Amino acid sequence: MFHNSAKGENLMKRLFILLAAVVLITGFAFAQESGDGSASDIEKFNAEVNIGFPVHWTNGLHGNNEDKKVTANTSIGLGITFNFTNIIGVIIEADVFYGAELSGVSSPTSDHLSLAGANVFLGPLFYLFNNNTFRIPLAAGIHVYYFSDDLWIPDLDSATDGSWINRNETQFGLGISLGFQFHFDNGVYLFSRTSVIFDFIRIHSAEGYDAVGPAYNSADPCVDVFPIGWNIKPAVGIGIRF
Repeated sequence: MFHNSAKGENLMKRLFILLAAVVLITGFAFAQESGDGSASDIEKFNAEVNIGFPVHWTNGLHGNNEDKKVTANTSIGLGITFNFTNIIGVIIEADVFYGAELSGVSSPTSDHLSLAGANVFLGPLFYLFNNNTFRIPLAAGIHVYYFSDDLWIPDLDSATDGSWINRNETQFGLGISLGFQFHFDNGVYLFSRTSVIFDFIRIHSAEGYDAVGPAYNSADPCVDVFPIGWNIKPAVGIGIRF
């Protein structure tokens, strides 16, 4: 099922323009560097380990019903930055999380949730400031978000019976991140980074089953097009320079 919104399309155009303007302005007008800017003045790549707290809001439609949910989780991630010069590089960052979901389910239909997922971010990186001790990297690129959860719905006429619903979701969008790095020496540095993501394509499905039998209510995957949701993830970690 597809859902389109003229208002959403206009907002997406504005987001594209905003991201393009930020990349152009910061990458070529405000970037500072040490040395002559050649690739030999900076390490070829960095590896990073981070701990983050991603918060995600989904606002879409599943069938004819309004579908909203918020997830907040602790994540553990890995990242690699490939540096071309003192100004420009490419970053890929991925994390996995296990946490809690807030979806508005209330008593007496209290739920038990098992939620796990992952984020992946890939895009060009621009150093707004870089003197090889302090760095301020700005990145913009594509984002992929996935989660799967199991929802327990009890039978109100029974103290023990009930059923499970398994939900899977994948979202695609664009994002931007701004960070700060403090380099102790040529090998190790500390960093903090905040990512802001806008996801506008969503593929999701739900499948019901009980404890002893196969699926009894399986829904075909549903595709929603903007508006979908956003993701904010502050993170801190340790990086190693190579």
